[in-house]
Amino acid sequence: MTTARRRRSRAPGQRLRTRLLVSIVMLTIALYSLTTWSASRLLQRELELRWSLELDRRLLDVESSLAALAEDVDSRLLRLIEHLTRDEPGLLLDLLVGEPDVADAARRLSLLGGLDRLEVIDVEGRIVSSSARPESAGLVIDELREMSGGMPGFRRLVEADSVTIVVQVKRPLEAADHRVQLIGSLRLAEGFLARIAAGQSALLIDVDGGLLASVGPARFDPVTLTAAWSPGRDGVVPPVVDDAGAPWTLGYRPLRSLDEKDVGRLVVGIDRRAGRLLAARLDRTFVALGGLAILLASIGGVWIARGTSRPLTELVAAVDSIGAGEADYTFTRAVEDEFEELITAFSRLHRSLELQRRRSRAAERVAAWREVARHVAHEVKNPLMPIRLTVENLQRAREHHPEKLDEMLGEATRTILEEVDRLRRMVGEFSEFARLPLPERRPTDIAALLDGVVALYSGQTGLEIHHAVEGPLPELEVDPDQISRALKNVVGNAVEAMAGNGASRRLELRAAADGEWITIEIADRGSGFTVDTAERIFEPYFTTKAEGTGLGMWITYRIITEHGGVISAENRPGGGARVVVRLPLATSGTA
Repeated sequence: MTTARRRRSRAPGQRLRTRLLVSIVMLTIALYSLTTWSASRLLQRELELRWSLELDRRLLDVESSLAALAEDVDSRLLRLIEHLTRDEPGLLLDLLVGEPDVADAARRLSLLGGLDRLEVIDVEGRIVSSSARPESAGLVIDELREMSGGMPGFRRLVEADSVTIVVQVKRPLEAADHRVQLIGSLRLAEGFLARIAAGQSALLIDVDGGLLASVGPARFDPVTLTAAWSPGRDGVVPPVVDDAGAPWTLGYRPLRSLDEKDVGRLVVGIDRRAGRLLAARLDRTFVALGGLAILLASIGGVWIARGTSRPLTELVAAVDSIGAGEADYTFTRAVEDEFEELITAFSRLHRSLELQRRRSRAAERVAAWREVARHVAHEVKNPLMPIRLTVENLQRAREHHPEKLDEMLGEATRTILEEVDRLRRMVGEFSEFARLPLPERRPTDIAALLDGVVALYSGQTGLEIHHAVEGPLPELEVDPDQISRALKNVVGNAVEAMAGNGASRRLELRAAADGEWITIEIADRGSGFTVDTAERIFEPYFTTKAEGTGLGMWITYRIITEHGGVISAENRPGGGARVVVRLPLATSGTA
């Protein structure tokens, strides 16, 4: 290697060392950030899982506690029935026949049975006796009459301007031909909430979001409680913050009456503060460890960069020599490591590259023309078969039914001419595909060219063309004949796509200068593209038409790309298809 070349290689070596150092440090930061983020996410997921499991456990406790409370009410009712039957048969008989002097009996019985409330009703739902409202005797309460015997339910009661929720159980009391129902109730009071809170928080909420009772440190304003009822999953609300700023996870169980109406909700809460403090401590630890890791990575990166850049500097010089055309370049030093082996391999690769390129080009040309010949042969066979069958039919008619020959001749001639025209069109398209010349560029007014394309189709009956040019369009150095042909192919396909639309045949063309491009949009209101068509529309030989060759849009694609442009096809949001052609203002092309 010459002295001048060694001097030129020092700058790439310096840049390489800098890039290696920066890359190592950035990789360390990225890996550390990813690890920290993953650890933080895993911790958060673990905390959320624990909170969720704890909440599920507490909600199960709520359900079992409510069931136990209902069983307690039921057992108290059964003991009252047993007491009346055994110890007070006179009172029992008075209750069964509905004597007026038993209106106040339910109050004494509720105290005897340890119930907060007791109602005795007859089979028609009429109150015989009530512990809370003796004066209601004789009234019919449909809600009580429709309760199923032995099935617990909840009831929202308004007494003395205060709201309470009770669990109710109904038991029959009968003797001889008489029958009444005992309905016993216990309040869901603070004592019950304290048992299910278990050191956390429990709340009893009205259907309107009002707080009826609360146990534990959590305190929520009514607006927060009302807004919280948008469950993320059944029985769980998003995390909320109490009046002291503490985060809580809340879960609830609805309290429903026997007719499936909500009367309130029983809420339990899990305090999230301990988990938040743990996550914060871990974050601070991760930050400290991250600073140490970045420092160590910087020191190690300097050492690695210095050791790696020396042979790579030689590699840069060797590649520069090969790129300058020195196919016989040989590394002067003895091969000591993989980098120097790579330099020698580059020399061998450069010597064989041109030979391989020539062979590849020849193979590509042969393969391409073989595919063209195969497709032409396949397409030509299709019209030949109906021509042959038509001629054979004419021969048989002349031999066996000469009197029908004249009658068949017209139809047969028409068939043969149609297939011959099809062959002619097919051969013409293949011929144009094979002979498509390179663009002959000259200054072209794109707006005038679009006017010519629009004029070609504007006379069609029932076709509405909306043509808009936004602002002045600069002239382009393009082949006007080829660009016109490409646009006519796109517009023609759009018109054909709307052939069955009737009154909705509307074609929209828009052209505008956009930065360094001229953008032309052609949109129709046809049925649009299928997924397969949108992906393959510009492939050679792909067509959705019964008599198409699949070369029209491929020729269009070739014309646009040879002018340095871009063409794309997509479905419109409101229905139909849209093709967008973009031509660069400074067209370089491939000519």
